[in-house]
Amino acid sequence: SETSKNIWSNEKLGSCEEKACLVELGNLLHVDKILQGKVGKFGKNYSLSLVVFDVKKCEFQSTISRGCKCKEPDFIGVLKKSALELMTKAP
Repeated sequence: SETSKNIWSNEKLGSCEEKACLVELGNLLHVDKILQGKVGKFGKNYSLSLVVFDVKKCEFQSTISRGCKCKEPDFIGVLKKSALELMTKAP
């Protein structure tokens, strides 16, 4: 139900990195794949790490990492481009 999705995401989503957790989330959302990412910032330096997780195969697939010494609006562009690149090369 919508309520269980909201409760689940509020309690677990921020810490969902293990395969079992990602499978549970994928099944709850009825999706085949999940795009997971982490962003870091130190001064004007941004870092980005993205990974595609296949829910049915229970495995991490394609990954991509990027760095950018830039302003936030430019980094958003890097993030969008990286996500699109990753999703188009994911099996």
